[in-house]
Amino acid sequence: MKMIKFDLPIDGVKVKNIEELREHFTIEILDHFRSGLLGKWLASRRLQDELAAVQALDKLDDHALLKGLCGVFGVEADDLVIAEILKEPATASSGNLLMKIKPAS
Repeated sequence: MKMIKFDLPIDGVKVKNIEELREHFTIEILDHFRSGLLGKWLASRRLQDELAAVQALDKLDDHALLKGLCGVFGVEADDLVIAEILKEPATASSGNLLMKIKPAS
C-alpha cells in the first residue's frame, strides 16, 4: 500500500519539506508530535532518520520534547527560549532573550 504525501499545517502554513518546517517551526509541533501527525508526515516523505529520532523522544516532558524536536530539525533554541515559549519560569533573565525559535544557520 502506497502512503499518500500530505502537507503539515503549522504556523498558518502547510509545509511540504523540512526546510519549510524549520522556517515555520512553532510550539504547534508538540501537538503534531502527540497526535502522531508529525510521525505520519515524516513517514509519508520517507524521512526515516528524522522519524526514528522523533520516535525516540517519546515520554519526555514538554521542555525536553521541544528541545529534542529542535535538535532533530536543526532549529536553534536554548533553554531560556524554550522556557519562555512554554511559559515556564526562567531561572535567569536576559534582556536579549529571543522570543522566536529560529532555524539554525
